[in-house]
Amino acid sequence: AYTLLSAHEANGVRLLRLRNPWGDHEWTGDWSDKSSLWTQAMKDAVTPKPSFDANDGEFWMCYRDFLSHFSSVGVAFLSDSWSTTRNMLSTDGTDMCRQVVSIRSSSPIKKGFITLFQQDERMQGAPPYTQLSFALYGPLEDGKPQAEVLRSHLWPVRELVEEIPHSKPLPAGEYLVAIFTPKKVPDRQLTLVLQLDVTGHCEVTTKEADDETRKKLALASALSGPARAIGPASTRGAWLPNGGYALAASCAPRSKALAMSFDFSRCKGLALRGDGTKVDMVFNSKDPEEMRLIGDLQPMESKKSFSVSTSYQEVR
Repeated sequence: AYTLLSAHEANGVRLLRLRNPWGDHEWTGDWSDKSSLWTQAMKDAVTPKPSFDANDGEFWMCYRDFLSHFSSVGVAFLSDSWSTTRNMLSTDGTDMCRQVVSIRSSSPIKKGFITLFQQDERMQGAPPYTQLSFALYGPLEDGKPQAEVLRSHLWPVRELVEEIPHSKPLPAGEYLVAIFTPKKVPDRQLTLVLQLDVTGHCEVTTKEADDETRKKLALASALSGPARAIGPASTRGAWLPNGGYALAASCAPRSKALAMSFDFSRCKGLALRGDGTKVDMVFNSKDPEEMRLIGDLQPMESKKSFSVSTSYQEVR
């Protein structure tokens, strides 16, 4: 990665000073070491003075060219007081890594960064980037995450970064980070870096995620969506970090049980995990009024739309 050393504006020109850490392969366009644009007036207008050493890795370029040749800028944060861990994971050909990262903190997480890396595709023999995303869930109560706290973009890039802002600290407890790979590419080595501002004990471990864990995560994502009444049921639904969709439903206590059928056949680019296009659910008269996961739909195409229809009847 190139280092952005400084930014300047001189005589109406916006310039950036960068460095290639390998010490060679410098920029050769406008404002490079041999550029004729470096008049004596421009040399005197910037500090530090340009080195014009072809072998030191340092070079200058204008802001317009910088935007054309660089796609992102990251800020390196380092604090000795923070808890920092690196967790090595790998994909296994499914659309969610079978390992999730558990964070147990005895005190609130005041601020933090979560970064997911995949191997740099510029390295010899490295595969091209695959689409990845991650999401943070918690806190856990009785083994169930109460909410989806944050998620990254679903992008094929070297690193994905999300911030836990100081304006929204997380209460003490256990949280899970799940990684999603919708292309189902196997054997990709990944690194998840956690940098957390905590004052108490913070334990970070990896654990296996079974199908039940996956359903709990999908339910937590669904609950982040808007409420909508469908017949006698109250529902919540949301798009998932892997590009799929999750729907949850509950039913107020009634004098008789209620059988409901949820039909997802009109969805485009989505498929129910498992077989078929319908889910049948019975809400018993004495069931607590809590949300249940109805459908966990996985992405099948890039263009997707969600639709559900229902039918229901009382059960005698």
